[in-house]
Amino acid sequence: MKNEAYGCADSLGFDSENGLDQNAGIFPCHNQGGNQIVVYSKNGELRFDDLCLEGSKNSPVKFQKCTESNQRQIWNYQNDTKQMVHKYSGQCMAVDPKKDTGKLILEPCQENHPSNQRWTFEQAMLT
Repeated sequence: MKNEAYGCADSLGFDSENGLDQNAGIFPCHNQGGNQIVVYSKNGELRFDDLCLEGSKNSPVKFQKCTESNQRQIWNYQNDTKQMVHKYSGQCMAVDPKKDTGKLILEPCQENHPSNQRWTFEQAMLT
């Protein structure tokens, strides 16, 4: 999952052993898979293996164990605006533009669809 301006969503080496409650991140795209393989499931989850991206309003996006029907782990991709909308909060996933943190955050969706809120998928992989 690639951000238009900042790089690719990346697990930063975290997994189910060490990644719970860690901040999700962004890293320059390397096109080698691995830490940058994100699966957008048919249930709306964004999965890095068995970790899901979980959001809370106006907060960093975190890795959590995937839990069926957890509304904080459900996302709706908007094909027209390329925004990833968090179902529970209604906010958009964005790269934090204020500081060089490399963090993914939830923030209010902007009508002008700024580049830090625009995402594309390199390959369609639905599970």
